[in-house]
Amino acid sequence: SDATRIMAGNWLSLWQEKTGRAEPADLDLVAAVQIGIATEHLHPRFVEHATGVPCMAADRTYVHPRHDWIVAHPDFLTWDAPLWDGSAHRGAPDTVVEAKFTG
Repeated sequence: SDATRIMAGNWLSLWQEKTGRAEPADLDLVAAVQIGIATEHLHPRFVEHATGVPCMAADRTYVHPRHDWIVAHPDFLTWDAPLWDGSAHRGAPDTVVEAKFTG
C-alpha cells in the first residue's frame, strides 16, 4: 500500500512510480497479493461477524474538497447506524474497512 511506503519513508521511489519516472514492482507472482485479491470479498463477512455491523462495498473514490491530489478508494465502508431495509445511508460513513490479506 502507498500508506505503508509513506510511513516507512520510502517517498522517493513512490513519487517516481506515481509520476511515471519508474516502473512499479510486478506483483503478479507475489502470493500474499494474489491471495488478497482472491479473498477480498470475504473480508466484510468477517467484519460483520465480529462487529455485527454490515460492511458495504465502497462505490466511489473520495477526493479531498480542497486538495484534489488527496484521493482514496476504500474497499468497504460502515455506518454507525446501518439501515437494514436496504435504503440509502445518510451522511458520511464512520468507518473505512481495508481488505488486506496477511499470513
